[in-house]
Amino acid sequence: MRNAQGALRFFVTWAVFLGLVYTLKMYEGWDKLFTDNHGAGFLPWDFDIIGIVVVLFKLGLATYAAQTIGGMIYVVMQYERGMVFRNGNFERVANAGIVIMPPWFWGMEMVDVRAMNLVIEVAQIMTKDNVPVKIKAVVFFAVDKARPQDSVLEVEDFAGSIEQVAEAAIKSMGGESTFKQMQAERKALGTALRTEVAEETKGWGAVVQSVLIQDVAIDSEEIRMSLVREAAAQAEALARGHLAEAEVATAESFVKAANL
Repeated sequence: MRNAQGALRFFVTWAVFLGLVYTLKMYEGWDKLFTDNHGAGFLPWDFDIIGIVVVLFKLGLATYAAQTIGGMIYVVMQYERGMVFRNGNFERVANAGIVIMPPWFWGMEMVDVRAMNLVIEVAQIMTKDNVPVKIKAVVFFAVDKARPQDSVLEVEDFAGSIEQVAEAAIKSMGGESTFKQMQAERKALGTALRTEVAEETKGWGAVVQSVLIQDVAIDSEEIRMSLVREAAAQAEALARGHLAEAEVATAESFVKAANL
């Protein structure tokens, strides 16, 4: 997008510059700027100082005018909105297309309205049942197309501020939930997180589309190994129980067969 805008500005700048050079007849009389004295004096020719000053003035004027006119052109892409400012105050929102701005006291800031995502990893969260966990979540959000100016006027760092709010919400959610609950209810907890983050950021022109909890892991090797041993012991006990039941059933079948 910036390449298209830069190419258009370059073309317009040079077109204006060459047009002004021709109009001002900058090089008219160039051959008269130096007068050949055939070796008279310190140099073999004398300068026409006034002529040189006039040429440099015209060159500077043409350059300034060309750069000013070229800088008036902005290209707003379909996935952007242009925030137009006048004398430092917000004026309007420019939609997609070529926008011509006045050369002085006006400016434009581009805002991308496409969907964005943030991958957030929060470690050392203590759950409700005192299990230290590490949570990885993805927040999908976008600038509100109805009020894109809020993402510029109401918050300094749009994406960074949303990340901070989401991180705080994840920590709060982790402290209010058990480890097993976070493992089993990721979708419901993600929906609750989306609602909380959307409420906190609605004044910034943000639309929080979804929050996905990708992973909930124990953030302690000692506790992780303890749980692994506990699970192994439970599996072994369950296997022994099944084996004992099978042996009892076998014995009962032998007794029944003997009675027959």
